Amino acid sequence: MSKRSSVISTLISHIAASAGMIGNRGLRFLHEINTFPSFYVHPRNESRKHDGAGTKLAILQLDVRGYGWSEDLSYIEDLVRSIETAIQTYRRAHPDLIQEARVTTLRTDEGAMTPYCICDLTLEILYTVERFAVYTCDSIALTCDSTLVTMDKGYS
Repeated sequence: MSKRSSVISTLISHIAASAGMIGNRGLRFLHEINTFPSFYVHPRNESRKHDGAGTKLAILQLDVRGYGWSEDLSYIEDLVRSIETAIQTYRRAHPDLIQEARVTTLRTDEGAMTPYCICDLTLEILYTVERFAVYTCDSIALTCDSTLVTMDKGYS
């Protein structure tokens, strides 16, 4: 499993456990949702940056859409708050996997779809893709005769 897949699957598990919701990967239309409350995570862009010393960082953007069912308009606020709190605690729960997780945008239907409650969150997650081994070379000595070149290397 790739590091990106691990980040997404542990995020889904963490939100589901923390918020008491059913989580899935991908996008669904409203008429396909039968279980409430639930949420769906859809990965978007990923940008990578080489950060020196053999470290490669990635910033993964994700869309999270939460679905609820209630006539009470305050229910959507509770739904958003529970998802947002779970995202904020995600880094503390998985410090070996990610470096930072934050909500960049948050939007709700504001009661327009009553009795359905829909919220959209956009996340950015920063994680280390891989660390390369860095070798330093103390000296390279070349010896050359007419047909043969040899090289002595000193790695540390």
